[in-house]
Amino acid sequence: MKELEPQLFSNEKLIADTSENFKLLQQRYNLDKDKCIPFIGAGLSKPTGINGWYELLISMIEKFELQDKQTLIKDLDNNLYMETASRIYAQIEEKEYFDFLNLQFIQNSTLTTSTIIKIVSLFKAIITTNYDTTIENAFKTIEFIKTGKSTKTYNIQYLPKFDTFNFVGKNNVVYLHGYTNKSHYLLRKEDYEYFYPSISKKEDAVKMLEEFLKANIQKNCLIFFGFSFEDEYFYEFVKFLINEKKIEKERNQKFGFGNYEDEDIEHF
Repeated sequence: MKELEPQLFSNEKLIADTSENFKLLQQRYNLDKDKCIPFIGAGLSKPTGINGWYELLISMIEKFELQDKQTLIKDLDNNLYMETASRIYAQIEEKEYFDFLNLQFIQNSTLTTSTIIKIVSLFKAIITTNYDTTIENAFKTIEFIKTGKSTKTYNIQYLPKFDTFNFVGKNNVVYLHGYTNKSHYLLRKEDYEYFYPSISKKEDAVKMLEEFLKANIQKNCLIFFGFSFEDEYFYEFVKFLINEKKIEKERNQKFGFGNYEDEDIEHF
């Protein structure tokens, strides 16, 4: 698992003790649980039978019998997932690409898991980089247990628009990187470049995903579940925000503006 470098931390050190992290999380949850936002990664969807990036792209390579198969597999072995997805996309029809992906995010082992049900029962708003509906199924399971009906008791947000103001304190599932029910997937390098302009430096990119992330990282306590930080653009954007906040604070102090006690982005 990739970690943020210690020198980026506001207190100049990593809090390595898991028990200390848990105590801090308990304090935050008891203080204002609505501002504690679970951030769910691919690790929590795997028990439902959904593949990770490597297995997904391998199956796509096999499906379409691509000529440079061995080169693509070698690139995957070197963790070049986005680049491999881009090259696959370039060799097949767009409809084939999306039709294939739409079939990959259907749960084939179980609709949801006890872990996700527990998370949903403790929190309201949830962010995920997953494309599948496992979290929605957890909301429906809880409602069925309570009422005997699988009534929809939550809202969903997905690319390309996010509503930060109607997110915290309500039952919300935010699909940050795409949503299979809308055939939206951030998978290719071009996709990430378009939605992460601070990292890609692309002039024609859009900022709504970054703005949503920035607002939540600065205002709320994000709790990562099943997320490895191997997502290069997300990882680099978090580092970018931490550094940006430090520069802003230093600039304000230099010119005598702002509150010297302004907090950095706390991360542990």
